[in-house]
Amino acid sequence: EQITVPVYFHVINIGSRADQGNVEDGTLEDQIRILNRAYKPANVTFTLAGIDRTTNSQWMNSELGSQEDWDLRGALRAGSADTLNVYTIAPSDSNLGWSQYPWDLVTDGATDGIVVDYRSLPGGEYPEYNLGMTVVHETGHWMGLYHTFEFGCGGNDDVADTPAEDTANFGCPAVAPDSCPNDEGLDPIHNYMDYPDDACLYEFTPGQIE
Repeated sequence: EQITVPVYFHVINIGSRADQGNVEDGTLEDQIRILNRAYKPANVTFTLAGIDRTTNSQWMNSELGSQEDWDLRGALRAGSADTLNVYTIAPSDSNLGWSQYPWDLVTDGATDGIVVDYRSLPGGEYPEYNLGMTVVHETGHWMGLYHTFEFGCGGNDDVADTPAEDTANFGCPAVAPDSCPNDEGLDPIHNYMDYPDDACLYEFTPGQIE
């Protein structure tokens, strides 16, 4: 079954230039192409439904769970439950992005979507995180996937074929570590739902795809 997901980008900025958060349309179009490449094995296609731009310094520097975070999403969200809303900001904390899970729709439907640091979009300022994988990762959460390391060794991310992983991996290890030697499989360092550099990420497991 082919699934088509409309995407609205809500670009928060503090000025007119790209380096003030006012991401160019071409960058957002590139991000759609990257999403489509990552989710093609799952028969999911993303289409650009719209772009809006808001100049607001308080929203621009929102933190996860802050009042500003809730306000900007509540004010700008477009479409319905099958629509992906992407809010681009410059978080004042260390988060590259965050997402609501699909089961949060019941209580927080008005703020559904994902928030990402605009500097992690394709061609952005972060050298290890500027290939668009932050949006791919957060979209995975939006579709119901946990981190591969979510529950540590012996835990369960609700996907049977993702190897157990004690903690997140960073960088791009030449050899995958085995942080859970009592469980089968090396750490999934190339999985979109782990934390390595963008250049190291290129796969979902068949279980995640399903």
